[in-house]
This record gives sequence, C-alpha cells and structure tokens, in this order.
Amino acid sequence: MFKSLWKKKALIVFLAVLIVLFPAAAAKAPQMLEKTMLTSLGIDFVDDEVVIYGEMLVNQFDPFGGRQSEIVQASGINVAAAVDKLTAIQGRQVSLAHCAVIILGSGLEDQNIAELLRYFLNKTDLHNNVMLIYTNSDIEELMDIAIREDDVRGSLIQQITAFYQANIFGRPTSLESFHKDYMRHTSTSMLGIANLQEEEVMGAPEAEEAGGIIDNPLHAAVFKSGLYAFSLDETETRALNFLRPKTTVLRVIQDNEVINILSKRARVRARMVNGTPTANITIRTTVELESKPNPSQALLDTLKQDLESRITKELLEALTKCYSQHADILNLSDAFHRRTRDRVNLDDIDFNIKVDVRIKT
Repeated sequence: MFKSLWKKKALIVFLAVLIVLFPAAAAKAPQMLEKTMLTSLGIDFVDDEVVIYGEMLVNQFDPFGGRQSEIVQASGINVAAAVDKLTAIQGRQVSLAHCAVIILGSGLEDQNIAELLRYFLNKTDLHNNVMLIYTNSDIEELMDIAIREDDVRGSLIQQITAFYQANIFGRPTSLESFHKDYMRHTSTSMLGIANLQEEEVMGAPEAEEAGGIIDNPLHAAVFKSGLYAFSLDETETRALNFLRPKTTVLRVIQDNEVINILSKRARVRARMVNGTPTANITIRTTVELESKPNPSQALLDTLKQDLESRITKELLEALTKCYSQHADILNLSDAFHRRTRDRVNLDDIDFNIKVDVRIKT
C-alpha cells in the first residue's frame, strides 16, 4: 500500500517536471533564430570604410539538402559599426560562437590589422584560436564560390584548414598568437596567403589535389607593428619551413628528383661572436626519393650535397630579406637582449647556417 502510494506520488512529480520543462525548452528553440550565426568572416577596407562579409548559417536542418549558408555584408567606419549595421540589416544579433576563420583582404594593406582585430579579442562569444588568413582575391567572391562548391569540396573552413596544412603554417596563425606577436618588442607577425585558383585551373584534377578552390603555393604576408610590410614567395616560405619542425611534409624537386621531406629538427642559438650578433642555425632533416627506390651511392652523395647547399642558400636569402626590413620572425631581438641586456640592430645580425641531410633508402 505504502509502495503503491509512493509510486503514484513519484509519477505525479515526474509528470509535473515534464510539464514545466517541455514548454520552457520549446520556448528556447525560436531564440536560435534570433541570432545571425556566422561560421566564417571576411574583413576588407573599401572606400574609406571597413566592410565585413559573413558566411551566415541558414537552413541548418533542411531535409532536402538546400543551401546551408549565404553571404551577408555590411560596412561602417570601424568593425564595431559594421557589425552593428549587419545586426540592424538582419534584425538579429550577430553571433561569432561558431566562427572558425577570419579572412583579411588586401584593402587593409594600409590599416593597422592588430588594432582592427582588437575588437574581436573582447568578444566573449568568439574563441581566440580562430584562424587568420590573408588574401589578395576578392573576399566576397572567394567566400561565395566556396559556398557554391561546398557539397563537392567541403566547407570554406575545411578548405582553409587544408590550405594551412599544406602551407608553412602547419599550426595555423590564430587571433591570439597574432596579437601576442604584435605585442612583442619587434612586433612582427606572419599570415598565410590564400587566393582563388585561376579560372582555367579550377576545374582541373590538379586543382582538386591542391585543396579545392584555394590556391595554395607557399606564400606568406609579413606584418610589422600591425601593418602589412611585404610578402614572401614560395621559395622563401619553403626555406623558412625548415625552421618549423611541426609543419607538414614538404615535397621538393632537386636535380629532376622528387624528394619528400620526412622530418626536420632545427635549433637556433643567439650568440655574440667578436662583438657581432650571430644566429647559429643547425638543421637536420631526413628525406626520401619518391622516383628511385634503389639509387646509387653516387647519386645519393650528389643529392645530399646539392640539397644541403640549396637549403642553406634559400634560407639565408629568406632570413636576410626579413631582417634587412626589420622583420624579426625568429624573435632574435629578445634572445640577444637576454644575453647582452641591450637591443641589437636586426640588420646587423649574421646568420651561420649548417644543414645536415640524411637520405632514407
């Protein structure tokens, strides 16, 4: 009797909880529609105004496979004003909780990128590890084509991620890391450059292998004090890649041989040599030949020597280009300051590079 009464009371309580909770849950569902959910964001500077482009999530649960997102845009005197305008246009609050990439356009070349991005550092709904990337292409066109190709090549975010994995930045430059570099003494930051494939290449099989619509030669944009300073070409960024062991495998052509870089270990030490600031760089790398499974020893010796000379030459040229323009990409200024308590002139630094290549057979 007592057990039966207890079960009835428990059932009544359970039903009461359901009655209370289900209407509350149902009332929360429409709130999702009250926000403009942006999964990627583009920023450019056009006609003296900041223009933002957002990949807005729509039809999230469309059973017929309809278009999942569309591009929305707004402009203003700064980022905050542009976001407010987008909110007014859409009639909904802009949410960056699902934003994974911010694309910066070449129109921002004369703008302080770091100060512009400071707005996002204060956004509580945006995580600081959102990826940053630079483009010379039209941002709206890049994002729009990515959306139209979404079912074939994956989302824009997936394409950008694939680009980064093939680029010097195997570990993507984030909003937070960009800001930290900006706050350093020499204030040097780097971003990968991703552009649209040329029209005649876009449908070719090699474009599929290259990561969809994103053209991904190893190019990088260098920023000084938040301002665009210069770009590094494919040869220069490939050379700098040897100083970043965590990046992905590279493939190079040497003496008509296809060579895969399997692993890299780099050590950089700042030393004063006869009063001259010197960066001693040691690189050890293991490679394999893709085209010849049983190469002769003579071929191996020649390739080893040629590859070591090439890496040394290209790395020295890339570092000289950066440091002659006071771009401290290795943060050597801080390293020398810890040793001498003085700041060195970046263009006075000598580079002593030693490369050891081991060819796996």
